[in-house]
Amino acid sequence: MEFQGRASLVAGVIFIGFITASSSLAYELRQSCQTFDVPKKGAYCLTETKGSTNPDTLYFFHGKGENENTWVDLLGTQAVMRYWEEIGFQPPRVISISFGAVWLLTDVDSNGKQGLLQAVADQVIPMIERRIGGIQGRRFLFGDSMGGMNASLLFLKRGHLFDRVVLACPAITTVSPYDSLGNIFDYLSRTKANLFKLVEMLLLGRINFPSEEAWNQSAPLQLAPVLLNSSSPNLHVSCGSEDNYGFQEGARKFSEIARDRGVHEVIWSLLPGEHCTFDSISIAEFLARP
Repeated sequence: MEFQGRASLVAGVIFIGFITASSSLAYELRQSCQTFDVPKKGAYCLTETKGSTNPDTLYFFHGKGENENTWVDLLGTQAVMRYWEEIGFQPPRVISISFGAVWLLTDVDSNGKQGLLQAVADQVIPMIERRIGGIQGRRFLFGDSMGGMNASLLFLKRGHLFDRVVLACPAITTVSPYDSLGNIFDYLSRTKANLFKLVEMLLLGRINFPSEEAWNQSAPLQLAPVLLNSSSPNLHVSCGSEDNYGFQEGARKFSEIARDRGVHEVIWSLLPGEHCTFDSISIAEFLARP
């Protein structure tokens, strides 16, 4: 992406400017980014499309190692915007939230203190919406990879905030960091996950969830059969069939549970590809519906 007209501002604003996409996008996007300190240091970027009158707001959670700029930088989300452009759809404004390279929306953090889930739902989102003058339309939620897990937790525990939720290659796994070696190797065999990626995933799980009880309190597949129901928002889940972490198994199971629990609309899309493959066209259509 190329930034044009970029200017520094004060009062916590990182930058404000106009983005013209590479050759693939003709949309002119205005992006403004700000920091916040509630309840911990974080940042968000607001991306608006010049000329769009769409009143809806899409919240975006990025994957591990990414940041609040990922919405405009990621090839998959660029493909979503490209499809919207092709069908003449006016995009919603997008708010991408970040607390750094790795963060999880848990009720309790690894130190036993209040986690980010309550803070994001009850403090960060209302604070952002006050800053931007409120919202007029619907809220949508979109998360990829780590952000997909975070979006699934907000979908499960604060689903009433959103009209539609997209989980793209979500970090939802059928194996626990506290599982036996036998179960872990069975998972490796079934999903064809990359051994090094699997070890990375399990180590991150141990770091962020200090006990099996803590893991179960935030594991989407443990929570979904209890928390999902017919009033949960419509859901789109997609993943690559050769995901390096084996997330395709957990993503499929999560969508099946959602359907069984009576969620009105559940779309499951499996595409050939590794992590983080997701169905940009189907997602774009899902979010573009009236």
